Amino acid sequence: MPEATSYPDEITLRDLVEVLKRRWRLLVAVPALAVAAAAAYLILWAKPAYEAAATVSISPLQVQARLEEKIQVEDQPFIGFSGYRSIAYSEPVLREVLAGLRQQDSMPEAWRDREDGELLESLADSLKLKDLSPKNAQAGLIVEHRAREGDPRLAAEIANLWVDATLRRVNAVPVERTRAVLEVLEERLSESEARYRKAQQAWEAFQRTSTLEQDQAALSAFTNERVRLEGELAQLRQNLAAIRARIQAVQAQLEGEPERLSLERSVFADPLATTLLGQRGVQEAAELRLVDQELNPVYVRLQQTLVDARTEEARLTAREAALQERLEELEARIADLKARVAEAQVRAQQVQEQLDLARSEYIALAQKRNDLRIEAASVQRSLAQVLAPAYPMFDPVAPKTALILALALVLGGMLALVWAFVADALQPAPEGANASHTMKA
Repeated sequence: MPEATSYPDEITLRDLVEVLKRRWRLLVAVPALAVAAAAAYLILWAKPAYEAAATVSISPLQVQARLEEKIQVEDQPFIGFSGYRSIAYSEPVLREVLAGLRQQDSMPEAWRDREDGELLESLADSLKLKDLSPKNAQAGLIVEHRAREGDPRLAAEIANLWVDATLRRVNAVPVERTRAVLEVLEERLSESEARYRKAQQAWEAFQRTSTLEQDQAALSAFTNERVRLEGELAQLRQNLAAIRARIQAVQAQLEGEPERLSLERSVFADPLATTLLGQRGVQEAAELRLVDQELNPVYVRLQQTLVDARTEEARLTAREAALQERLEELEARIADLKARVAEAQVRAQQVQEQLDLARSEYIALAQKRNDLRIEAASVQRSLAQVLAPAYPMFDPVAPKTALILALALVLGGMLALVWAFVADALQPAPEGANASHTMKA
């Protein structure tokens, strides 16, 4: 069997234990000195620090939405934790805290001789924010403000001043937004009011100068007159047709009637002829006959009827021409009035539409302005409010004595171990140990 080979530089666990045994004083002394130094620091130099905490709640912003003439109230978050943090650590807020400390003569002694920049940094370092909002919350915040100082009362005072300064600006955020929107809306409302007044003046001017109502009344009157004249003309033409038919009938009768009638009679029927003939010619003239012509009374009557009919025809024809002329004049005036009325109606519709549009826009903007004013008034009620103010807490949060002593002990022990092994490695080996090592080799 081959023999096990040993290496002179190999370090075993037994060697480590031997080193620890030889250097036990160092292992005890260094941690003890570290703990003593830590204790001295805690006793002589470390100053206790106290924290005071104030909790605030930022409620969701209630927004009124008008939909179909119904007002709906919706909850909307207007600021997140990052936005709240930026406001809380902003320079105006920190300066306001410093101003409050100066006003109350509560400035810490260590800060009195510092410049503004160093003061702001020191104050910011002593402040801490923590988000306590529920994870499932959709709106609203719960934030804890913490201030650390050497005096518990001063820590509480700083925390409360910080909360007050922050909440004033947080509550001003929606108000400033609403005011900014109101300023823009006021400008738009002024422009809309000017358009509304201009449209109203245009409508009034149109009402003053327009003859639409008179033209419509005249058009209605002319239309009624045309209807009446057309009826009268139709009746006249019927009468004229009847007269002409009668004339034709009378003319036909006249053609069948002689103008004069021939009458034969005895000469003795004429007294004058009897006187002239005397007694002597009576016998001879007994056979004589007188032939006489006279107007036919039927013909005369028909002729008179024809004259009357033609007179009536002439009168009706003249009346027909007058009516036709009047109708043509009415048609021209009606056409002109229709064109004027149509143009005026188009213009009236345009002016009315412009007025209605301007009025609707103005009313809508005025209603929106009133809603924003109501919203601004409601927003001014605390959206962010203090749930729990800061009170002095007399239990110091720093320094943490047990933790510091434990760390000093651990670090001292580690240092002692390193020191022990390094010192043992640097110490020369005894001569007997070297000889034994040589023989083994």
